[in-house]
Amino acid sequence: MRASWCLAVILLLAPLRPALAQRAALFLATSPRAARADACDSSYQRGAIAAQVGHSTATWRAGGFVSGLLFSYIGVAGTAVVASTEAPAPDTIPAREAAGCYRDGYQAKARARIRSASIKSALVGAAVLPLAFILRHNTR
Repeated sequence: MRASWCLAVILLLAPLRPALAQRAALFLATSPRAARADACDSSYQRGAIAAQVGHSTATWRAGGFVSGLLFSYIGVAGTAVVASTEAPAPDTIPAREAAGCYRDGYQAKARARIRSASIKSALVGAAVLPLAFILRHNTR
């Protein structure tokens, strides 16, 4: 928020005082806060990549399918709620990473994968029995 406000001021100053706007932009780009933000962003991205590559969704797929099969669309909704509240954590956090940012990136990506996998498989599970019923009665 603060950086976007500073950027707006720099853009307003640019036509009036180009030298002042240039110095302000240089200060904003080289401030310690900007360096920390860049480090946090890269750690967040590395955490998200680790979740994409290493976090398994097999049990959530199976659970979603069974939930959809047994409870139909109520099972789909229940699976969505439970999957959205899950907070997976990485097994290890590399030493060079900002721990909080890495964990946040990992959790966000893993939670999205869990939610997607469980809801899709719950929808498939909910569709199995009605389709089986329709196919059985249409073949006679």
